[in-house]
Amino acid sequence: MCMKKLKVGTRGSPLALIQANTVCENLHKNNISTELVIIQTSGDKNQTLPLSDIGGKVLFAKELQHALLIDEIDIAVHSLKDLETTHPKGLQLLTTLKRDHAGDIFIAKKGCAKNYMKKNGRSFILGTCSPRRQHFIQNLYPNTRVVPLRGNIETRLEKLANGQMDATILAAAGLVRLGIKNDLEQDYDLIMLDQNIFTPASCQGIIGVEGKPHLYDMMQCIGHAPTYAQSVLERYAVHCFQGTCHSAIGALSTIKGTNFHLKIQYQEPETKKIIYCEVSGALSKYKQLIENVFKEIKA
Repeated sequence: MCMKKLKVGTRGSPLALIQANTVCENLHKNNISTELVIIQTSGDKNQTLPLSDIGGKVLFAKELQHALLIDEIDIAVHSLKDLETTHPKGLQLLTTLKRDHAGDIFIAKKGCAKNYMKKNGRSFILGTCSPRRQHFIQNLYPNTRVVPLRGNIETRLEKLANGQMDATILAAAGLVRLGIKNDLEQDYDLIMLDQNIFTPASCQGIIGVEGKPHLYDMMQCIGHAPTYAQSVLERYAVHCFQGTCHSAIGALSTIKGTNFHLKIQYQEPETKKIIYCEVSGALSKYKQLIENVFKEIKA
């Protein structure tokens, strides 16, 4: 008896399609047939206002999640950094592919980055709608002026090329998946930001698959257990630190055997101070350990 094709939901941006096709290719290798279903999300429709003003990252997921709940699709593929830490009732994170580079890349016109990225460097205009990128870069380079920048990677790079800003910051994984990183280096300075002082967004570089619990076992054939563990840790840290679309928070973890190490960087809402903290321990006790760090900071 032939199994029906698995309907794989995705946004329609070039990067989203590459990520969804990567999931499909992995499923095909495990003899699971797929059918791609493109769904336009509210976040794709509104490309002007900052996400934090119109509902946050959920705008990139809610139509996909609705399609899952009404069985229009079987699974949804997400850039996991764009997914909220809680799921609608009846849905869960089924699996994650192996993580690509988690870091951020600072992009500026050729020869300009060195003038911006130094103590008391030249003032410059940075395009971003990410509170994390805005506040972390202004903490390092106070002369930075930030202007809103929305859109897919291609749109953002076009605005940079048109001179609407001097620089922007993008996820390294997205540039690599699109295959444009090497070409960009011909016309731009690309500086990999130090993850010790510019912590990436939780789950940056991770492709996540969301769906109903009955598909959990099936999806394990394409999963990468260490990456899944990283996603659990980082999402729980954001949850504990009450991260929202308005929050400047980064979280990055490493796994070694049955132990973990987690770095958290965030802007304290009242004082606006940037705080760094780290926690290590047994994976089996991650909730308690992360909660303890949060309580110590808030004490």
